[in-house]
Amino acid sequence: MIKTVTFLVLAIFFVSCNSKLGHRNADYIIQNVKMFDGDDVYSNSTIIIHNGNIQKIYTSQNTSFSGENVIDGRGLMVIPGLIDAHVHLETIKQGKEAVKAGILTVLDMAHFSDSIIPSIKALRKLGDSLNYLPYFYSAGNPVTVPNGHGLQFHPYKTVSTVDELPSFIKKRVNEGSDFIKIIIERQGGKLSIITNEMIGTSIRLANDHDLMAVAHISERSYAIEASRMGIDGLCHFWYKNFKYGDTSKISKEELDILINNQVFVIPTISIWKQIGERWGAFDIESMKEEIGKVHEAGIPILAGTDAPGFDMNFGAVLHEEMQYLSECGISNLDVLKTATSNVSKAFGLGGKGFVKEGGSADLLLIDGDPTEDISTISEIIGIWKKGVKVKQ
Repeated sequence: MIKTVTFLVLAIFFVSCNSKLGHRNADYIIQNVKMFDGDDVYSNSTIIIHNGNIQKIYTSQNTSFSGENVIDGRGLMVIPGLIDAHVHLETIKQGKEAVKAGILTVLDMAHFSDSIIPSIKALRKLGDSLNYLPYFYSAGNPVTVPNGHGLQFHPYKTVSTVDELPSFIKKRVNEGSDFIKIIIERQGGKLSIITNEMIGTSIRLANDHDLMAVAHISERSYAIEASRMGIDGLCHFWYKNFKYGDTSKISKEELDILINNQVFVIPTISIWKQIGERWGAFDIESMKEEIGKVHEAGIPILAGTDAPGFDMNFGAVLHEEMQYLSECGISNLDVLKTATSNVSKAFGLGGKGFVKEGGSADLLLIDGDPTEDISTISEIIGIWKKGVKVKQ
């Protein structure tokens, strides 16, 4: 009994000493707060931030720090900075919109630069060096064909034959692309579509450069075919295509193809909802059921919006996307993962999307509990990027 008491006293002394050391060095301390760290939820935590990093995290114990740099977290929740897995960032204003909504990382799914739109390398440098722009990753110029999808938005460079692909992919690498996006879209027969040989070759060449390959799809059959060929992820979800007799219902055998090939899915319900409201092209509720089925099968779901399509706001729309995902039957905890750790794991983003000791202090402080009510994700009262508090 004496040994046990002695051990407890020493343990309390050790925590106290370390706490005081952290308090002296800290830039910010958020104490007695509920925390989602990207994997798990802790009911009572204290997070010490110093020099842009998370110096120390205490879980399941009360602390009693005091000072101007101490934030009382009771009734609040800390989560990692959000990640939008599908955007098209073109302006500084859009980047500021994202950060003010807690979106600290964006994945740009096709990029065109000119004298007005900054280059990939310029946006990456800004995101890495300033607290008011998000960390930036991009596919660069997508793999698309003449009269293919994407050209209605920008005059992207195109590829016509398999023989052109090696130099085309190499140029994307030199321009700073972090992954390769392949566009597989016929839009009801209105557009030219890439061949299967070109899809397979693009995937292989991306892998040769140690890059992932993702595919823009809108039809289930193309999603499955690209998965068979080794695609890493699917941008968008499939919809009913009556012209081609596609019911949009995925079978057990097709789910197994996605599972066995470790494919992730970025549904972008937000953009589909916009399309449906304008043209009534499909039943959004049926799509939600299918997304729920894909999630239930264990296939990673990533939250992405396709902002600024249809002039969607770069900030609020990701919060809406997360609400839509919860309506697919996905638990609130798993919805939080779709916009944090799921994206980080799928794209190999290191510590982004997590709250971990030694990691960058990219944090959101929420007035509420998104694990209980996902709508509180928009009740952000504090944002830190690299330990710097962002003005809201």
